[in-house]
Amino acid sequence: MIGDDMPALRRRTFLAGAAATAGVAALPGLATAVTGGAGSTPGQWPLPRADARNTGHQPLPCGLRRQPKVVASTYLGGSTPWVMAADLDGDGSTSLLFITAGSVVATGPALEPRWTAPGLAPSDIAGVYDLAGDGGRQVVVVGTTTVTVLDAATGANLWTRDFGAVVALTWMSIGPIADGVAGQQIVVWPYLSTHGIAIAFDGGVAQAYELWRTTPEYEDWAYAPELVIGDMDGDGRTELVIAAYASIRAYDGTTGALRDTGSGWRGRADWKAGPDIDGRNYGQIQLIELDGDGRLELVEVCDGVTLHVAAVDSDADGLGLLWDEFVEFPESGKALRTTVNGIGDLDGDGRVEIAVSVFDHTGDGRWHVLVVDAIDGFGTVKADLADRYLWGVQDLDGGGTSQLLVGVATSQTPAAVADLEVYALDHAGAWAPVWSLAGAQYVMDPHTPVPATLSPHSRTGRSEILRAGPLASFVVRTGGQFRGFTYAGGAITQTWTRADDGGVLHRAGDLDGSGTATVLLQRRSGELVAEDAAGAVVGTTRLGALVCDPIVADLDGRGRSSVVVSAFDEIRVLDLRGSAFRERWRVPGRGEYVYLGGLQSATAADLDGDGRAEVVFVDADGARSRLRVLDGAGNEVWSHVFADLPAPTFAGPNGVYLWTFGDFTGDGHLDVYAGANKAGYNTEVSRILDGRDGTLLATRDNDGPGHAGGQFGPWVGPPAAADTDGDGVDNVFFLAADLLYDVNGTDFADPGIVQGHVGLYHTPILVDVDGDGALEVVLAAGYDYLDVVTFASSPAGSTLWRVATAPGAHLGHQPGIADVDGDGRMELGVLLNDGSFECRDAATGELLWTHDLGSAGSSVITVDADRDGRPEFVVATADGRVVCLAAADGQPLVKWTVEIGHKLGDVIAADVDGDGRSELLVTADDGYLYVIA
Repeated sequence: MIGDDMPALRRRTFLAGAAATAGVAALPGLATAVTGGAGSTPGQWPLPRADARNTGHQPLPCGLRRQPKVVASTYLGGSTPWVMAADLDGDGSTSLLFITAGSVVATGPALEPRWTAPGLAPSDIAGVYDLAGDGGRQVVVVGTTTVTVLDAATGANLWTRDFGAVVALTWMSIGPIADGVAGQQIVVWPYLSTHGIAIAFDGGVAQAYELWRTTPEYEDWAYAPELVIGDMDGDGRTELVIAAYASIRAYDGTTGALRDTGSGWRGRADWKAGPDIDGRNYGQIQLIELDGDGRLELVEVCDGVTLHVAAVDSDADGLGLLWDEFVEFPESGKALRTTVNGIGDLDGDGRVEIAVSVFDHTGDGRWHVLVVDAIDGFGTVKADLADRYLWGVQDLDGGGTSQLLVGVATSQTPAAVADLEVYALDHAGAWAPVWSLAGAQYVMDPHTPVPATLSPHSRTGRSEILRAGPLASFVVRTGGQFRGFTYAGGAITQTWTRADDGGVLHRAGDLDGSGTATVLLQRRSGELVAEDAAGAVVGTTRLGALVCDPIVADLDGRGRSSVVVSAFDEIRVLDLRGSAFRERWRVPGRGEYVYLGGLQSATAADLDGDGRAEVVFVDADGARSRLRVLDGAGNEVWSHVFADLPAPTFAGPNGVYLWTFGDFTGDGHLDVYAGANKAGYNTEVSRILDGRDGTLLATRDNDGPGHAGGQFGPWVGPPAAADTDGDGVDNVFFLAADLLYDVNGTDFADPGIVQGHVGLYHTPILVDVDGDGALEVVLAAGYDYLDVVTFASSPAGSTLWRVATAPGAHLGHQPGIADVDGDGRMELGVLLNDGSFECRDAATGELLWTHDLGSAGSSVITVDADRDGRPEFVVATADGRVVCLAAADGQPLVKWTVEIGHKLGDVIAADVDGDGRSELLVTADDGYLYVIA
């Protein structure tokens, strides 16, 4: 909340100005054009949520009076985030496992098909295990809320459990934790749960049962803990260990009870890192023996929110803090990173070291790779490599000591392409450079296997250097080539090369035990290809992926709109002719980062006022973010390189990642507001560019009022824009942390905070929900509640209504807002993560009706789908349906359903064939874009 100790802040009053009243006659507040005013081509959808107000409404009706169907489709491409090698049969042979098109796929090392398990909507594969202890092998698959066990040899589904809340591999651990129970157990701590749950399989996988739940209830349930398992007390039995809020806790692996009071051994260590400001342990935690007493200690490198490194001792009495090195809270000007191999006996002296990268830790504004003693902490520094960033820690030659693979780094976000170096121990026992290469990038393995004693819940996750033996010890990409290098005899030599065609190198090495190498590459075309060492293709398979939401805009001013997609690091413009798409052009680039990194979307706006929309997107100019504006022919109108913002990446995110359009200076021309991160979340900044030529008009980097750190830019939800106070200047609204900011190009130095604590991760939507002629701010798709802020009665802003929701229930899912029942009042419809669709009175928050769709899904849009004069709710589901919902006599009515059969993105409604009626467009995880009419 905004407290009494906060400085006085100017807050704006919403007025029923010209911009607000223009839309009242038909649907109040549901139009802010960025592709031209009166007379512009109808049926465009130029922004992810249709318009700059984020309404998700299409004024141009569809013509879907009968059962609609798919009338056109086109393949956009495919990908897989990683490929893992595993023994599925227990005979020592190697197979490949990967995720694509909503399925888990198993193949031989040359991509020979083995089996496919469809319909799981998997987010991760934990690995291959013998869960029952009977010699069988199973693949454990993680979904959004589910854990599924597949037979490793056949892909048959042996067991599934829906935990009713989000689950993730970093909130799970798998291993023999329960004494006297055969096989391996799965421990899951669902998101926002008060307890962890252990599942046992000793009676057979299909007969899995809940073994225990942790007790007592976890009091900080809003903080999802990381899990590891191991013997911390040295009694030969395994404990479940969690990194909780300001605490490390150990639970009995057989009963799930906290090893605290009455156990004879203190199973918790409580402290707050830093100057008593926060105790979050977001990061990598690892159990490892430090002092030789037979008990595992815990080391954590926490690189999120509260940056710190700590070691927790385990002795005969219990757990206790050895030391804690605080870096910053919240992170903005400083940084801390490690890798999954960063903790261990790195120099072979019998003691454990910790290797980290720290930025500006001592106030010098520089990166340092530090190697410190795990018992002594930062008081014993064994290496300090200034202006270097740690990409990997590897024993490249199997000699028992580790090498440090680093890159030269001079800015807070290290450039992926840099001058690379490898450091190895010299005869004096110090790390010294043994190799360097200018202008190169390490090839990484984002899915490095980790033991149950390590939880990689960090910014770098499981990413480590890709090992490629016998081709090479490591691989880099540079100068249009993949180049493999081998470390032997204290020297590094090049041992392999291949042309780099811009794809992804997933694996390289002896995958089948034959002594020869296989190379797995993902091509830009969406194919996964297996090659031999000489480059001959030995196998291929087609991939799918759900990566983008389309937009639709008239790029020529001729009354016919084009489809623009941002997929696989390319911006593509497509024209629908009949039932086939024709590609007009494509260029490298990326769209906006849409909700928690799941999807991206290009944008379009008529920035020069000529009646033709331009395509607006970002790409990298070297190590910096560049915003580009291209006309309908693919010619650059202007571009702007942000000299102080890193290249855009969705991991982080970094660089420019969200933007919108409006007249933010009052000169009668559209401008561009851009939100960016300088170095991942909590480093948000804001920029405004002149839409005519890209000139920088306004900038702010420092923290906003009421917050430490950066946090002056949108966190997750897209910003909204409109002239909300009738002064002829558009305002931008965005949520930074839990504050809603209201700014324009004239007041960056004095931003308004229109409402205090409004929850986290919300999207502002500007709509007149109560018909009073003034816009309200609907705060939706966030963490904890639906909230509507009004300014009709208070210049300081007040809550019109607020509805508490289960935390995370509608996270990432924006509502549709329209009068769907014809009663003259606006309704708000949202699909919750449990599959229930809620319809509320938008003016009061009253729940009008619910309908169980049986699946989570997308954001909701509104459009008059059947030309009956009333808009309907349209939503897509994770199980592959597009559903049209209306209301009749106060009850929900499903007007129709279209089955696609694959997980779907957000639906949009636009006229893509020039017939004067809107069609529905949606992308699916099979890699296709579908048109429904």
